[in-house]
Amino acid sequence: MRSRRKGFIRLSKTTVGKAAAAAAAAALVVGVSTAMAAGGFSQYATTPNEMAVGNYLNSLQGAGTLPTSTSPQINAILSGSPSQVNTALNQLSPAVYQYLPDIALQEQVFFDQNVFQMLQDSYYSPGSSPAMGTMGGGTMNSNDMSTGQGTGADGGMMGGIMKYAKGLSVYSYYNWVSGDFAYSPSAAHFSASSVFLGTNYHWCKPVILGASISYTDPQATLDQFQSSAKLQDLGFQAYASYYKKGIFLAGLFDYSILDADIYRNINFDGSLTSARGDTGGSVYNVALEGGYDFKALKKHLIFGPLAGLYYTHVNVQGTSETSSPFGLSVSKQRVESLRSEIGGHVSYDMPVMHWLTLVPSLNAFYSHEYLNSSRGINASFVGTGSNAFTVVTNGPIRDTALMGFSLTAKIGKNIGVFTDYEAQFAGGPHTYAQSVTAGLQIGF
Repeated sequence: MRSRRKGFIRLSKTTVGKAAAAAAAAALVVGVSTAMAAGGFSQYATTPNEMAVGNYLNSLQGAGTLPTSTSPQINAILSGSPSQVNTALNQLSPAVYQYLPDIALQEQVFFDQNVFQMLQDSYYSPGSSPAMGTMGGGTMNSNDMSTGQGTGADGGMMGGIMKYAKGLSVYSYYNWVSGDFAYSPSAAHFSASSVFLGTNYHWCKPVILGASISYTDPQATLDQFQSSAKLQDLGFQAYASYYKKGIFLAGLFDYSILDADIYRNINFDGSLTSARGDTGGSVYNVALEGGYDFKALKKHLIFGPLAGLYYTHVNVQGTSETSSPFGLSVSKQRVESLRSEIGGHVSYDMPVMHWLTLVPSLNAFYSHEYLNSSRGINASFVGTGSNAFTVVTNGPIRDTALMGFSLTAKIGKNIGVFTDYEAQFAGGPHTYAQSVTAGLQIGF
């Protein structure tokens, strides 16, 4: 009797265990089915992009075309909390790719500032100090144009790069740019180091022609999951300017080749993978700027209004991600930007010794964006062959301020050393970027 009782007890435990497991499995199935009935993967979506990813997963599951290698992890999303669902949907989104054009456009803002300020600085020698009077033997005529190889004295953005009023100058400078894009629910930060090498030729009194080549290597953190980007940018620039009787006009063309690696971190299921997107693209930029200079205090003080119009076109190629089972095929992007800037500058040259003049300078601009706007990025899981889903990028900040300070040291007849700081901001937790430049120029 005891033996039968013990056996009965053991049999009862086994039966209960199997029944419990079956009940749990049934509950999971019922729970998933209930979740699907209530909206499936998109039930807890809080943004349009989360909704787009959720609806895409719903369609794949409904058609039975979820990738076999990831279907258990993707299905498990439905058993998570609302915040876990949000996290998963954001990690499966290609939204981080929007920052590639954003970074290229931000770098272009500072480059345009650099070139036009350099060209404006190249024309005049506002002071008549011993230091200025002996630099290259230049003198001023009635139109404020140098008749020899005089050296300009204005500072401004990149002040001192080329101040030889006639002939050839070569220059090289290092530029560091950093910026933040505060977009909900994520934010991105980038920094970039650039090296420029160029030459300017003062062809005749009113006209300057120039060209340069540049190399840039931006690095970026793209979202709250520490996704990242490594970029390379090889640029070629050509520009020209005209100056007479205080009237300044300039134009430039810039073409750059982009190469980029995107590492999109995915960790919603407890195992970290980085989907790698190998892409590239191009940037071309056309810009015009003009203004008028006033001079005072024996031409040591120079100030005046400036205005410009800048068009930038960015192409980013599509890519099929590797190195992760959650890899996406991401569409190409095309971005057009047209912005205006209205502002002015002021500088003052201070002779220190017969061989040294210092030039501090300030500039400020109001900038408005006309063309750039939010855009769609199409994507689908690699190898599914299914219809893509579309996430919509954040639009740019339309109105921003640009402000800068520079200090130039002119040494002897043919050498200029310069450093400057420029910042662009919109106030609050929005786009902020800054640029620091240091370089050397030599005239012949």
